[in-house]
Amino acid sequence: MKNIPQYAILVVVLLAISLNSNAQTTRFEFNPSNFWEQEYYKDTYSSNWIYLNNLTTESLSFRWRLISNTFPSEWSMSLCDLGSCFPTPPDSNDMNPTLLGGDAYFICHTTYNGFVGSGELKLFVFEIGDEANGDTVTYKYTTTNVVGVKENDLPDYEIRLFPNPAIDVLYLSTYESANVSSIRIYNSIGEYIYPAETDWGKLSNGISINLLSPGIYHVNVLFENGKQKTSTFYKSR
Repeated sequence: MKNIPQYAILVVVLLAISLNSNAQTTRFEFNPSNFWEQEYYKDTYSSNWIYLNNLTTESLSFRWRLISNTFPSEWSMSLCDLGSCFPTPPDSNDMNPTLLGGDAYFICHTTYNGFVGSGELKLFVFEIGDEANGDTVTYKYTTTNVVGVKENDLPDYEIRLFPNPAIDVLYLSTYESANVSSIRIYNSIGEYIYPAETDWGKLSNGISINLLSPGIYHVNVLFENGKQKTSTFYKSR
């Protein structure tokens, strides 16, 4: 009976360790996922984003390491993160810190140049100073010579931003049949320009950008079928 309090203390300590471990794993999350797999027609171009949403009230800094890159040499690709772009991914890189309320991201730009094949780009990303708090990021693509093959057979819509460069107002267009769920605008370091999701139904008169500083901005459009498209515009003055 004398050992019962010791057991109780041990249980409390183990529970505290477990809770602390869980807290570490929820400092950031991937959006829409840390794994992007898709099939494309051989003559198309893709630009797919993976966000690292900061779930804390502080700035986070991330580092990534290249695990593997099996993209065919016939494909042309570049990898961008929060702060850098590379025509070929290096062995590792430190991203710019995310500011309060901001997100880090990866963008894999790929042109398939008419080549039918498959490849995978895999990275390991983690908080600087806490390598245990990390996970893999994977882009896995396959190309086909069959026109119209899309992921899950869902329609894949294009978006267009104009004028580009823009000064005061930015307009966005997509196919009439596209059902837009939401629009988000980010600056070049991954901060939301609009803290809340922009309502598509209220944008017939364009998006006012006259208060934005000159620079590069990204517009992410989420469709009701789950597809996402991102395009970039430049605010000139």
